Amino acid sequence: RGNDTWEYDLVTQTLAKYVGAAGCGCSASCASSPPQPTGDGYGMAFASSTNRIILVGVDAANTWEYNPVAHSWTSYAVAPAGGARADFKLAYLESTGKILLYGGTLGGIVSGGTFEYDPVAHTWASYAPGTTPGVRAKYTMAYSPVEAKAYLVGGVDAASAQYNDIWSYDPVAHTWA
Repeated sequence: RGNDTWEYDLVTQTLAKYVGAAGCGCSASCASSPPQPTGDGYGMAFASSTNRIILVGVDAANTWEYNPVAHSWTSYAVAPAGGARADFKLAYLESTGKILLYGGTLGGIVSGGTFEYDPVAHTWASYAPGTTPGVRAKYTMAYSPVEAKAYLVGGVDAASAQYNDIWSYDPVAHTWA
């Protein structure tokens, strides 16, 4: 089933399958299972500040959080500005406890925009730094705790031209360089 949740145990090296509430597992209306993701347009990140896995992009209006201890999903009716996004990545910003999302596609159109999700308050904030990576999708992104910055690498623009660059994001100052 497309929206079952599987967990891998590093100690026993085994997979365990968890389905939604009352075993519903495959229904989008199931309160504890997110809708079935399609394609590769969604993003996930682990938020150590809440010990939850954050899932964004499987539907237009929600941010999903997975509790690996209770094996349960919770949906919060909040999403980054603009609606359903695809072709983006998430990075957990250890220095602030937030999750970064940049650009992606909206309705198939490559966009820009800097967004941070607060997994404690369950809110999204939008930032408009003076310098940004521009409209961009299909990049990769990771956080470095040594520099306390996120790094965005590559991606494509609205004409599908590929970028071969690296941008750094300062989550305290909300700036790109």
